Amino acid sequence: MQNGEVLLVKSDDPLMIHDIPNFCRFMNHELLSFQAQELPYQFWIKKGKI
Repeated sequence: MQNGEVLLVKSDDPLMIHDIPNFCRFMNHELLSFQAQELPYQFWIKKGKI
């Protein structure tokens, strides 16, 4: 992926609610949005500079 591209991650793992935001902070990506009300959980991540 190139910087600025957006990735949609789908998961049924409840730990992802914590793991994805931590991953984004650690890797300098932007968590644009997420929905965790129903399965699959969905996370929209904008790739940043690493």
